[in-house]
Amino acid sequence: MIELYFAATPNGLKAKLFLEEAQLPYRVIPVSLGKGEQFKPECLALSPNNIACYPWIVTYEAHGQNLADFPHLKRWFESMAARPAALRTYEGVENVHAPKQAISEEERDELFKQGAKIRA
Repeated sequence: MIELYFAATPNGLKAKLFLEEAQLPYRVIPVSLGKGEQFKPECLALSPNNIACYPWIVTYEAHGQNLADFPHLKRWFESMAARPAALRTYEGVENVHAPKQAISEEERDELFKQGAKIRA
């Protein structure tokens, strides 16, 4: 059974809503943010905040960044990348580290469906 460490915040409610929608069994473990319970070691060990930034950093090369310039960030990034959940998440995802190619105006119109209206 899933243990949901829960505080009634937008993120906590988002997780609870997903579990309800997915009809997954779970047990709520209340966390009082006002009492600082989110900083207890048992919460920090499970906190998604430890990995929430990871997807944003995965494409660092596409943004012209070199993690060697940021040794502490590089160490954190490599430790997150080695986690079993991260390995499973990115398994089969192609070119996630590759720089993104520019898209044509036609492709942009197809993606966003607004460009053609604006130019018309």
